[in-house]
This record gives sequence, structure tokens and C-alpha cells, in this order.
Amino acid sequence: MHEEDEVIKEVRRIKEEIAVEYNYDVRVIMRAMHERQIKNGQEVVSLPPKHVKPGMRQPAASAGARN
Repeated sequence: MHEEDEVIKEVRRIKEEIAVEYNYDVRVIMRAMHERQIKNGQEVVSLPPKHVKPGMRQPAASAGARN
């Protein structure tokens, strides 16, 4: 389990570095990642937005989910 802890720490460190680089702006981060995928020849998939009927609620994030 010690190794997993190190992997998680590394992922979180990289995530923080990316966030700082783009001033924590999610839209800018996503645009940069999209451009990186195109540059690297990776397939980029764009899905149409989901429309919610008036009065319908979006499902809440699960209680155990972490960002």
C-alpha cells in the first residue's frame, strides 16, 4: 500500500502543478489539454451538451467522490 500512496502523491503533485500553471482556470486547463491531445495525435471526442428539462435536477455527485 505504501507504493500506492506514493503514486497518489505524485498524481496530486502533478495536478497542482498544472492548476498553478493555468491559474486554476478550469476552462483554460481544458483548452490546453485539448490542444495537447491534438498536437500529440490523440483522438479528441466532443460530445454534445446534455439538456435538462426545466424543473429537473442534476444528479448530485456521490458522497465518496474526490476531486
